[in-house]
Amino acid sequence: MEGVPPDAWKWEVDRTSGPGREPGPINLQRYALVPAYAGIATLLSLDIDVLDPAFAPGTGTPEPPGLTNRELLPALRRICHETPVVGMDIVEVAPHLDPGYTTTMNARRAIFEALTGIAMRRKGLPGPAYVDPDVGGPPPA
Repeated sequence: MEGVPPDAWKWEVDRTSGPGREPGPINLQRYALVPAYAGIATLLSLDIDVLDPAFAPGTGTPEPPGLTNRELLPALRRICHETPVVGMDIVEVAPHLDPGYTTTMNARRAIFEALTGIAMRRKGLPGPAYVDPDVGGPPPA
């Protein structure tokens, strides 16, 4: 990926280690936003199996350990707020594999969070203050 630092995927190691796993979403958001700060139009594609199977059992390929809703949803809102997102899709949702519709409801919420971030960007609402700094990560440099 052009413009992404060589250690960009170090967030996976950070996310799965340390007390409380807080560094994960912060690093994910920081590196996900790198290309967008250059003003590149962004197409956001979310594979729902990034969520832990406890939150998204209705997917063809569950991937434990995954992100929690608490980690994913603020990251989506921040990415859509701070980048010029021009489109979004969610893949791997298989409602027939999830009798409780948990996966479908989480995919729906992910869309709402992304739309909220896009709306905040268009309205010109201020940067990282829109979410708790412990969840949203540090402000962009």
